Amino acid sequence: MGRFFEFPTLESIIWYPDWSAGVEHQLIRKYSESIQTLEFRFRKTDQLEIKSMLSALDSLEQLQICFQNSIELSILNLLTPSKGRCFLPSLKALHLMPRSNEMTPKIVQKILTMARLRQTLTSAKLDHLELSCRVSSFELDPWPRLFVEGIKKFVSGGMKVVIEAGDKDVHLDWLHAD
Repeated sequence: MGRFFEFPTLESIIWYPDWSAGVEHQLIRKYSESIQTLEFRFRKTDQLEIKSMLSALDSLEQLQICFQNSIELSILNLLTPSKGRCFLPSLKALHLMPRSNEMTPKIVQKILTMARLRQTLTSAKLDHLELSCRVSSFELDPWPRLFVEGIKKFVSGGMKVVIEAGDKDVHLDWLHAD
């Protein structure tokens, strides 16, 4: 049915893979140069589709990803630019929404590396990073030192960082402490 729609200046897509039945691919191919915002729910079975979908979105500025459980390393790897490859070169805002608050050292390191490389290797600089956990408490106490130091550098460099648990912002006094 997606082939019958006409949206001359489509800028935003919310994709729920359970019911989309390929419509997103038709819309992304057709409007890849105008789409600036994408929100989707990631399932491991969608890995190949997501890679092909993101490769077509050079104009995308905002990306929101909802995970079934914790943040997936495979998605962070896909979003991490290298000198030879960069998906989403115009990305300025990234919102990661895990259902679980599990942050392994590997995930923490990959988030920091991805954000740093997005500030140095891409034409648009990532200037907004948001982590929203859908559980009522985001227990990272004590916060991993690597995460704290990395986030402090981003904040001091002008990046807006938001961390939420449920509907509440997590208190971030440590970002401003010496």
